[in-house]
Amino acid sequence: RDTTLYASDRDVFIFLVDENTPISIPKPGGGTEDLFRGFMVSNSEVGASSFKLSMFLYRTVCCNRMVMGAQDIREISLRHTSGAPERFVQEGSKILTRYAESTLEETRDILQNSMTKRVGANDDTASEWLRNHGFTKSQATSIVARANEEEGQARTVWDVVQGGTALARGIKHQDARVQLERKVSKLLKVAA
Repeated sequence: RDTTLYASDRDVFIFLVDENTPISIPKPGGGTEDLFRGFMVSNSEVGASSFKLSMFLYRTVCCNRMVMGAQDIREISLRHTSGAPERFVQEGSKILTRYAESTLEETRDILQNSMTKRVGANDDTASEWLRNHGFTKSQATSIVARANEEEGQARTVWDVVQGGTALARGIKHQDARVQLERKVSKLLKVAA
């Protein structure tokens, strides 16, 4: 239902998600978290925008293709130059192949590690950890507050990623929301 193809004689947008294969991650305190895999491709034949390929995990997606709880975002963007096709063959195809060949178990392991990788013993040290990873003081404080609301604490990488994606849900403009989701999802690499 959420798979989409918008195409014209000048541009294309492809949105594919796998709603039938959840990645269920057992949470340390009990219960599970279900995430799904998806990707987007967009390109303009007339150079109105760069070729973009984004792969991600997500919690939900609505019918207007707004992805909620995007995590583990991997992206490649290629400007329209004479070397772009070769660059896609060298870089893009490798990324797609790795993504397609990655098993659910590998993804589950990274996410489970994020649930145990500590970022601080209290809210202040969690905020400091976020600031050391490129977030402003205001962002760090807000992320920790949202992690406490969403997860009941802000002690692990998982907690702060969930806090960050929750904070992003409240951002009015989609470009700013996606920018924060991308930034916070990169924290999962710390747990990889």
